[in-house]
Amino acid sequence: QFLIRAPCHLATLLSLFLSPASAFIMAPTKNPKVRPAEMTAVPPMHHPSIGGGYAYSHEFREFSLLVRAEGRENDPIFTQLRDQHKFPSEQTIDRWEARLETFGHIRRFERQGNNPATVLRGMDNYMLALWRSIWPKATIAEVNALLFKSQVERGEEYPRFFDPSQICRAEDRLGLGRKRGSTTAYQAMLPRNLMKRWMYWHLNYPYGIADIPKDDWIDIDEAAVFVETANRSHGKAYIGFRVREEGPYNHSEKYVLTMAIAGDINGDRWLDFEKKKALPLETFLHL
Repeated sequence: QFLIRAPCHLATLLSLFLSPASAFIMAPTKNPKVRPAEMTAVPPMHHPSIGGGYAYSHEFREFSLLVRAEGRENDPIFTQLRDQHKFPSEQTIDRWEARLETFGHIRRFERQGNNPATVLRGMDNYMLALWRSIWPKATIAEVNALLFKSQVERGEEYPRFFDPSQICRAEDRLGLGRKRGSTTAYQAMLPRNLMKRWMYWHLNYPYGIADIPKDDWIDIDEAAVFVETANRSHGKAYIGFRVREEGPYNHSEKYVLTMAIAGDINGDRWLDFEKKKALPLETFLHL
């Protein structure tokens, strides 16, 4: 019975033959308590000269650039310190100067494990924001082509195409969201039309409305509606079959919706909806 209860362990078997009474005392427990450490363990400090992502401090970088600026980089004391790996090499200081010229700082970069960047940053991120402000309806493929072309024109050594998910994440960080857009006529951006718009809002009558009370304003606008524009573009069908439905097709009849509202809080409202090509001048004057 004693042999069955004892763990099948070499030390336990020996204890059975030597001293059966102390068999359970010599047997190791399942969860032995580890003696706590008597002092806090301090990890070894790696010198930045060995590489591996252990960078010099920001103050030491500033001091090294100051030594080079004063022309004391090749002094015997700094040469001796460099031989003892206690002062950065000339190549390291060259990189810091290039970083200061390119990014405007000499801070150390985040350790990335020498992996390629998975997000847009730097000039690519800036160009993405610039192009989205100019061409908000551009597709991901068009944006990717523009980014690649800009890298070539900037003289990048290794221009690359980005994954669509990288561009989407960069747009999310920039606060860009997908929404329904509108189209502005090219003529609206002509210098003469921009000047007319400025005159309309800033000059007095008859050249503008700056001196016209808001109660006398009338805001009027029209919209053209075709019957086929009401067709739904999505539907459901069995796998392998097309979604087909009878309805208006091609150029159908055109309806014009005209709405106007007065600036006065108790002013009138106008609504006109009829089938016609455009808003006639007589109707506009009547409204």
